[in-house]
Amino acid sequence: MAKGTARYERMVAPQKQVLFDGELGDVVEIGAGAGPNIRFLKTLRSYRAIEPNPYMHPHLLRDLAARRVQSSLIPDAAEGALARIPEGSVDTVISTLVLCSVNDPKALVALVKRVLRPGGRLLLLEHVGAQPGSTLCACQHCLTPVFRFLGDGCRPNRNTRVTIESGGFREVCLEEFELPLGPISPHLCGWARK
Repeated sequence: MAKGTARYERMVAPQKQVLFDGELGDVVEIGAGAGPNIRFLKTLRSYRAIEPNPYMHPHLLRDLAARRVQSSLIPDAAEGALARIPEGSVDTVISTLVLCSVNDPKALVALVKRVLRPGGRLLLLEHVGAQPGSTLCACQHCLTPVFRFLGDGCRPNRNTRVTIESGGFREVCLEEFELPLGPISPHLCGWARK
């Protein structure tokens, strides 16, 4: 992830520049990986990175040190880490390429909503399931077992839009777009406000 996603990061940079623009306040990023989002986070008060994969930590810590912002690394799974964060204490939760891999995305979104302050936002950029009934949807369904094994639990057929829209947020703004990435070409980018 630290070295093999440069092409992908170039493709999604325009979306990330818009998504992460503005004052973010106290930020929690779930599944922070090797830190590809850190360079886009310009105005924030504090940053907590939740990342259970220890192989990502050296890259993430290096990028955090360069930013010189109050930050910490939580080396746990998102569900457990979010459960320990006080309710209503976070301005922004970031999720990029995470909701495809968690076991229960609805439960995770409920935990995200719990930690957000009133008016706080979940910012997300995720690859998602294709239009139901399409050839691509059938392909994603067939490839899901392989993706789960090779991609740390990734399920390319997840309907993340429904998960977010049914999450009880006050306001949701999501945009779909396509990238030339075969079975993971459909993407969703946007935010949900508590």
